[in-house]
This record gives sequence, C-alpha cells and structure tokens, in this order.
Amino acid sequence: LPLAKAQATDPVGDETYLEGVGENIPFDDASFDTVIFFKSFHHVPINAQEKALSEAARVLVPGGVVYVSEPLAEGSSFELGRLIEDETVVRAAAFEVIKDAAKLGLTEIREVAYNHITKHKDFETFRDAKILVDADHEQTIRDSEETLRQTFERLGRKTEAGFEFDQPMRVNMLRKLG
Repeated sequence: LPLAKAQATDPVGDETYLEGVGENIPFDDASFDTVIFFKSFHHVPINAQEKALSEAARVLVPGGVVYVSEPLAEGSSFELGRLIEDETVVRAAAFEVIKDAAKLGLTEIREVAYNHITKHKDFETFRDAKILVDADHEQTIRDSEETLRQTFERLGRKTEAGFEFDQPMRVNMLRKLG
C-alpha cells in the first residue's frame, strides 16, 4: 500500500519507485553513493538480514555510505506497539548484523542515538495508522482494543494536538571500503 501511494503521487523530482526486497536489490554493482534503510532493516527476515546488508554493500560505489536508522526496543512508543507486535528479537538481530558489517566490507563511521517523538491525534488515529501499515494487525488490534486504548492513554503525553510517545532511535552509518 505505501508503494502504491507513492506511485500515485505527483513526483517532486525525477524519482522512480520500484518494488523489491533488501536481500535482492535490483540494481547493478557500484550503482549508488548511498543506500538508506529508514526504520526498515528490522523488517527484513532475520535469516536474510546479513544478505540485505551485503546487497547494500554490493550496489554501493567504493566509499559509498549505508545509512541505517532503526527504532530501539524501548520507549513508550515501543511499549505500546509491542502489544500489537513485539519486535524485540528482530530489532536486536538487526543490530547484531549492523555491528558485524566489517565482514561485508563495510566499516562503521558513525553511530548516533536520538529520541523521535511519535504523535497521534487520538487512539483511533493510532489504531487506523497501524492497520494501514499492516492489515494483518487488524484482528489483533480489534481483539485487544480496550487494553490498547488504556495503554495508549497511560503511556501517551497529552498535548493540545493529541498524544506524544517517545521512540528512541539509532542511526548507524557504514562506509564501503575501497
């Protein structure tokens, strides 16, 4: 659905949207200066994460950078979301692969941690966004809606615009050797 939405939007430049998976990037060797995994690397199946990072290295020019921004398994946003899908294990596995990137010809040049604030107008907005991103979550959400609502209200910081939640993040920047 997000890809269809992007493809239906008027371009802002000369961008092209392609469907693919990180473990099989559909581009030639040394095609890009930068590869970005933005809150997505942990969504690569655990047994394919090393292959995905290897593919990122393959399509980079020598000296190119892999930018990996990943949510940590902590913070109020994570605590709320884990009631729908607990990503503790996949996030930890993704980080292990990133930290072992030297064997793939990538060297870490920087690691930065920061706190991202997620904002939701109300519980319904949160619920609908989670279902929009992954329709498979709809039944889980419906089955535990009251618990989710109570947790949303307990963990969220009330503001004039709605509710805010902390999501600690980590960015790892890796450079391709050569």
